Amino acid sequence: MRPSLYHCFHLCEMDLYFKLILYALFAELFRRFVMMLIGGFTGPLAKIPGPLVGKFTALPWMINAFRGEAMNTVPELFEKYGEVVRTGESLTLMTSRQRRTHRYPRSKIGRFRG
Repeated sequence: MRPSLYHCFHLCEMDLYFKLILYALFAELFRRFVMMLIGGFTGPLAKIPGPLVGKFTALPWMINAFRGEAMNTVPELFEKYGEVVRTGESLTLMTSRQRRTHRYPRSKIGRFRG
């Protein structure tokens, strides 16, 4: 038995909607990826030294903190990168409270906090 013409159009419309939703999802993921790159390399914290992955995510730092290894990692980071180290997209570590007096500007790209 052959499907009716209405049934064929109904399936074609559902396929079209599925493709549109899929394209919209990929477009949003691509937009977020580009915004992450722009924020990582041109944001207000871009000039603060630190591990490359720290420009985009704080996940490695959070894993170290969760495992209890952060106290061993911090001295190594300060030795390698200096008094101020960027460990996440909006996370910095500083050697002393005096360094905290410098306020970093807010960014319209990403989620940077001053």
